[in-house]
Amino acid sequence: MNSMTALILFLFATQASVVLVMFTSIGPLQEPPFPTSAALRPGRAEVVDRTLPPAFQSGGPAPADVGELQRELERTREQLAVAHARLGLREEQQPSDAPPALLPPTVAAPRQELPPPPPLARQSHAGQGSSVGDWPVRPSLPTFDTLPVQIIPDTPNKYPVPGGVREEHLWRYSSAGLDWLKHDSLYRKFMHYSNNLNMELPPMIVWDEVEHVCNVLKRKGRDKLCDMFRNCFPNTLKTTTELLPDGTTYIITGDIPLMWMRDSAAQVNQYIELATESPELQVIIEGTIRRQIKWIGLDPYGSSFRLFLDFDHKGKRKLTDWDFESGRTIHVAMHNYEIDSLCYFLRLSHRYWTTTGVEEIFEEEWLGAAKLIVQTWQLEQDHSRSSYTYPELRHGQGAPVCHTGMTWGGFRPSDDPCTYHYLVPSNMFAVVTLGYLEEILDKFYPAERTFRQEVTTLRLEIDAGIHEYAVVEDEIGPVYAYEVDGCGNANMMDDANVPSLLSIDYLGYTSPHDPDGRIAANTRQFILSKKNPFFFQGSAASGIGSPHTQPNSIWPMSLIMQALSSDDLDEINELINTLEATDAGTNFMHESFNKNNPDRFSRTWFAWANSLFSELIIKHLEDIR
Repeated sequence: MNSMTALILFLFATQASVVLVMFTSIGPLQEPPFPTSAALRPGRAEVVDRTLPPAFQSGGPAPADVGELQRELERTREQLAVAHARLGLREEQQPSDAPPALLPPTVAAPRQELPPPPPLARQSHAGQGSSVGDWPVRPSLPTFDTLPVQIIPDTPNKYPVPGGVREEHLWRYSSAGLDWLKHDSLYRKFMHYSNNLNMELPPMIVWDEVEHVCNVLKRKGRDKLCDMFRNCFPNTLKTTTELLPDGTTYIITGDIPLMWMRDSAAQVNQYIELATESPELQVIIEGTIRRQIKWIGLDPYGSSFRLFLDFDHKGKRKLTDWDFESGRTIHVAMHNYEIDSLCYFLRLSHRYWTTTGVEEIFEEEWLGAAKLIVQTWQLEQDHSRSSYTYPELRHGQGAPVCHTGMTWGGFRPSDDPCTYHYLVPSNMFAVVTLGYLEEILDKFYPAERTFRQEVTTLRLEIDAGIHEYAVVEDEIGPVYAYEVDGCGNANMMDDANVPSLLSIDYLGYTSPHDPDGRIAANTRQFILSKKNPFFFQGSAASGIGSPHTQPNSIWPMSLIMQALSSDDLDEINELINTLEATDAGTNFMHESFNKNNPDRFSRTWFAWANSLFSELIIKHLEDIR
């Protein structure tokens, strides 16, 4: 794709004909205007201001002839009109050329709805011994258009390499593989509906949902919960999300301006149901999936990523020796390998498809990412064959392990290193998402029979390994350990971060090795007691914390997960009341708070927790007393 075509597409998106703003695959991406952190670790971040560095302020090539651009723009309009006709959209359903006026959060905006989605169908999902059961799957939606796919050139040298970099490290400064280069139907869908967003987030349907939920809560006299939901539900889209020119979506975690695979998938999960009615939300979530595909392609061992090198130190332009030792590049921000990062990608893709009926996300690059995930998990079944190292791990490779059939992980979802490297909740999550992958392969990639069999074998081996090596006898009966090494050692605890043992039901993990769910039930009882060294009881709350934060600190995330995984309405309401009473008057969730004094908390801006809280309120809206 040449620069003229790129400019035409941008003109169509912005309706600009006087001031021409260039973006191409040749010019650098503009740095998102997010605050930065002086530290990588959540809970230890100091937010500072920053001015856009001059190196990132350069524009693209000079604009081409305006008359020719306008003629190309009219041809593009005609092509999109044909696409609308194929979709059966009436003229009044098509997006207006004028950007919608943004309404304040307190005003309910009328929805610009798609035609009502068809009734849900029930479809049997493949896989015995996995968590996959009968899930609702919407009938397929038509593609946005059937125009030819265009591939644009990659631009590996977006940023100049600083002087003095040794030759063996030059590859770390490359941006090859960063951008989505395929201008296909979903990309043109992004270009079309991003005009409706006018690059302002969130879409009006989100405010409409806020007003709906608040109306219900206020009728119950729960005005405080309404205020919390009004803050938390749109938080990801208001403060952490940016649509990039290549059609992908960049979502930071909050006060740390990096995109975590896990966090970003969990942050948009709450919007998937609304996406059945909102093409704008579809664009955002499809862009998130595609951005994660690119991250996986850059490094399947990476856990968080960035668009630019300068994110933590003002003026930083050069990778350090620590970065080299840690496996980092200008785009791989954290290389501490966490199994769940890859699980979340599969879960997001599966849930988005089965909820909306959008199938276009499953193309060659998606399959390539899925294969890379499976290859990584297969390799890490025998960690002695792996070349992965990280300086925070014992001897760089972690504590010794014995073969179990489970897949090795270096770090927990808290970003803390594992004590023993078969992290059981993450292996459970892998079993669940491998079941999802089996179903996706059956539906969209039927020719991949050999790969399909590898996925099934891997899923069965991991699940068998969990029950052979990670079930420990306790006085209450058999329970799952949090971590094991396969050599006889087990870590009996739980951590608030998801996946956790507390989240077994939320993630949908079941197994033929625990047919009546007795082990899972015993485990829940175990971790919600003093037997779990990170279960804290205080005057303000009782719940699970994490070694990642201060002792006696409870994570709201664990209280949310306890409620999401409960079917006891008394327990659920008690937990919601606790969340309401421990927000320190901010109307937001935090990373953690002191068990006796909620005013002592960590992280004022933690979008993942805000999103999970919103999920809880929506799920139990009618049950709240």
